[in-house]
Amino acid sequence: MRKILSILVLAALLFSQAKAHTSYETYADFTLESGHMKVRLEMPWTISEAVMAAYPQSKRVEKAEFRAYVDRYIHEFFVVERGGEEVQWTTLKDVPAEESHSAIVDIWYPLEGMEGITVTNRLLCNLTRGAENHHRLALEGGKSMEITTTVETPSFEVEDATTPAWSWWLIGGCGLGLIGMVLAFRSPPKSE
Repeated sequence: MRKILSILVLAALLFSQAKAHTSYETYADFTLESGHMKVRLEMPWTISEAVMAAYPQSKRVEKAEFRAYVDRYIHEFFVVERGGEEVQWTTLKDVPAEESHSAIVDIWYPLEGMEGITVTNRLLCNLTRGAENHHRLALEGGKSMEITTTVETPSFEVEDATTPAWSWWLIGGCGLGLIGMVLAFRSPPKSE
């Protein structure tokens, strides 16, 4: 009994330390660096299945040629737009993965800010309706935003990367409330 309990505790400890994602989840971290927007995209091993499902001819090619299909897949299924126009990446670079069951790339876009961008992430959505793509955006002023896209909602928009839209309503509401309080509690005019 003690041995089984020890194994369960060890397994729970190991699983709690592992990065929690399945074979149908991707993770994208958006940051601003050196006047460009960088996206670090972590994809599970099933990305190769998704590529082969999208481009059946890729099943019969060598590894170097297959990489071109992976790049094409990322280009078509992970799209950044601003003002209705697609923003083309300037660099796509492999990053060594700590775990052998994932692939990591850095994608650089010629954007100095994230406001006004629309991201459409349909990676792995061609394999399963249960695909989830997680995004974490490091915005200006130390703020961040986390969004998950799915088959049903593959896109999101960053309207203002510095101040959330609700804050302007809050500032306006507080200002009006303050004016209302001043008017309500002011002294009545003295009559003679």
